[in-house]
Amino acid sequence: MMITFRLLPFLIGSSGLLCPQILQTQTPLSVPAETTSITIIAVGDIIPHQSLLNAGFRADSNKYNFDSFFEPVASFIEKADIAVGNLETTLAGEENGSYTGYPLFNSPEALAASLKKASFDILFTANNHSLDRGAVGVKKTLDYLDHFQLKHTGTARSVEEQSTPFLIEVNGIKFAFLAYTTLLNETKLLTKEDFLVNLFSEDKLKEAIKRSQKVGADFIVVAIHWGEEYTLYPSSAQRKLAKQIISWGANLILGTHPHVLQPAEKIVLKNTSGDTLHQGWVFYSLGNFLSGQRKKYRDEGIILKITLKKDSSIGRILWDKIGYIPTWVQSGKNQDAKRYYRILSVEKALKDYQNEADSLLAKQDYKRLKEIWQEMPQKMKAIERCSIKDETTN
Repeated sequence: MMITFRLLPFLIGSSGLLCPQILQTQTPLSVPAETTSITIIAVGDIIPHQSLLNAGFRADSNKYNFDSFFEPVASFIEKADIAVGNLETTLAGEENGSYTGYPLFNSPEALAASLKKASFDILFTANNHSLDRGAVGVKKTLDYLDHFQLKHTGTARSVEEQSTPFLIEVNGIKFAFLAYTTLLNETKLLTKEDFLVNLFSEDKLKEAIKRSQKVGADFIVVAIHWGEEYTLYPSSAQRKLAKQIISWGANLILGTHPHVLQPAEKIVLKNTSGDTLHQGWVFYSLGNFLSGQRKKYRDEGIILKITLKKDSSIGRILWDKIGYIPTWVQSGKNQDAKRYYRILSVEKALKDYQNEADSLLAKQDYKRLKEIWQEMPQKMKAIERCSIKDETTN
């Protein structure tokens, strides 16, 4: 079955902010012939609540395994050149407080193994739960991610690790990934070891962007944990901060924490003559990719797909396409009354139900899937209150 990424047609808009009238064309950007391309896949919060931990435990082996949670969407992720997501839990080991969900998250290292198997490359680790198991939890988490060959940014084991720019080169394009959180449930540890978590401040992020530029980054991605939980739109303060971050040199902002989807916005900075000086995109919240939350809006997310091209003749990075696959976390019980969770492509699941190709999908699942599918374009379209104007930057 062919499942395609829904395009965000407002990519073509030249007015900086995404206003509704831009949503008329679906023509992708034209790009020069001498180019190389790269695809980035991004997902939102990976937050294993207790119900997910229970579902991942295998009594027959006395071990945890989360592979089946990701299997339905792994084929989409594996096609990316770079796949990223927000790891909103610690991997501190069972010896550091048992495995628990909310409010103090600690997941088995088997979760990292499953994320690697699902083809993730980079995990963002700066969020309000980063210190749920203290300094030991931060360090053990990074040790386990290293063990499973998952790159990471947002927390650190030393000052040197925190201050070293995170760069990855793919197809001749150098990417910098920075992860910061505006929220932290426990801050006392930072008075002694402030390198543990990238707690946001304007000065810190500006300096990190500068360091990335100095070491040759072509494209800078900022992952930021921000906003209010369960709100469907970003605040005016977030929108202003997003514009600042783009003005500092970021190209793409990936937002997490609200646990629901929020719209995207294109920010274009121009001079007094109307010439474009810099532009970038912000996705205010990618929603929940994997969680145990079952209320409406909290059970869904997207797999965001961004295709970039580099014009080798002039050395410029060009936006080609932006698209997404709506996802839904299904929860049910199998024949043995064992609870399970699966991340599903909404489009594929709808077709599978209609074709009776998935015996685990029930009538109520189909109803929820249809609801998500019908509402998704509205959620992902332009921010209609276009109140921020582009200003001159030097």
